[in-house]
Amino acid sequence: MEEYNMEDYNDPEFDIREDKESCENEEETIITCEKTVHQKAKVALPISIEPFVEYGKIKARCCGNPKVSIDCRDNCNYVITQEICIDIPLKFGVLTEIKEELIECETPYIEDNCND
Repeated sequence: MEEYNMEDYNDPEFDIREDKESCENEEETIITCEKTVHQKAKVALPISIEPFVEYGKIKARCCGNPKVSIDCRDNCNYVITQEICIDIPLKFGVLTEIKEELIECETPYIEDNCND
């Protein structure tokens, strides 16, 4: 089998297909070594929420007729009571803003599984 050095791969004239026929009869063995890199990270998405309340014109209206309470001891003293309904138009809401994501990475490490 013909040997090549790394300079051959940069040569435009180099074509690995030329050697294809000579390799077809040889059994190819691929050996790999696998490692896993582990890393912990905390990922966060900050969200800002601000509440707001808007109000409109407040109105009052009478509910039913007034009631008169007279002091039994003195007709000159009395109390008038009126139920009223107060209308307070309100609009509740929130302003939200999504901010840029955050990431906090710990140091990566490689777990060695070659303890045999």
